[in-house]
Amino acid sequence: MAATNTVAKVPRTVLRGTLLMALGLLQGCQAFGWFQAPAPLDPKKRVDIVAALDVNPNLFGRPSPVLLTFYQLSDATTFLKADLSRLEHANESSADATWLVRETFQLSPGERREHLFVPHPQMRLVGVVAEYRDLDNAQWRAVDVFQAQSPEVLKVNLARDRVSVQAIPIAEGLTHAQQ
Repeated sequence: MAATNTVAKVPRTVLRGTLLMALGLLQGCQAFGWFQAPAPLDPKKRVDIVAALDVNPNLFGRPSPVLLTFYQLSDATTFLKADLSRLEHANESSADATWLVRETFQLSPGERREHLFVPHPQMRLVGVVAEYRDLDNAQWRAVDVFQAQSPEVLKVNLARDRVSVQAIPIAEGLTHAQQ
């Protein structure tokens, strides 16, 4: 009971003043950003594309430009079974819902390019197709899993006659991009 009597003896004005001061301190902390929610992740994702110096050799062995098509996919099965002609006309038919977004770039030998994109909500995989001159002897298609919610960078490598894609965690992606 002694504790109750002590609280009762403190004037209400002192309690109100202490409460107002505490609220003011909390407001001050918020002004400095101490209690703010973290900033939302940027919806844009980055693709680093690198074409080798000897990419896509012509009949005389000289490097040539190559077309690269970047696909956002919900499933890889149809993409991996389709031939190049069907993939080129992917967005023209709405029946194929596995490829969601398609973007095409032309890259010259030795070119490096950074591309930003916004992932489709249903995107689970990324696919790339390189239109090499000698498709029969080239690895012209590649697929990798991509988590749109996680901080990842996509790395696309266009070698002489082989394309590859890899999702790299952003901490590693920074070091790879600097190389």
